[in-house]
Amino acid sequence: FEPAHAKVSKIFRYKPDYSPKNVEVAIRFTNSKTTGLGMPLPAGRVRIFKADDDGSRILLGEDRIEHTPKDEEMTLVVGNAFDIAAEERTMSQNRVTQYIEDRDMEIELRNRKETAVTVEVSKQLYGCWEILETNFEYKKKDANTVEFKIPVNASQTVVVKYKVRYTYR
Repeated sequence: FEPAHAKVSKIFRYKPDYSPKNVEVAIRFTNSKTTGLGMPLPAGRVRIFKADDDGSRILLGEDRIEHTPKDEEMTLVVGNAFDIAAEERTMSQNRVTQYIEDRDMEIELRNRKETAVTVEVSKQLYGCWEILETNFEYKKKDANTVEFKIPVNASQTVVVKYKVRYTYR
């Protein structure tokens, strides 16, 4: 079909369990008529282009999608950010009892851009777990995932600290 001219929002995602050093650049939009789409999209490859100053199109990247009904939110990964760095560290592990372990974790985000960004951090935590302390708000996405949305100003480094308790039985 003809290329769509959808309005999108650019997002930065850090998934330390999948790529410990890279921050993904993605675009997010709703597959609706108001964004220039609004039709069922078949599974397959999607190429993302941006108009250059002279009107020609520049390939930003490509991603694969599953069958997507209209009016659903979509996120397409364009590539990795080269001006945002990330690193995850385990600062300490403490065996509280035979069945309980506490871990102090840090995620460092370094923004080398000249503009502020928000990095969406998605961390996998398996088994029975709970966050005991954190210096940023988080959302429990599902039984195995915790998400943070971390604002990072231009040329700034932000460290997300949290303590997670695992219960083994």
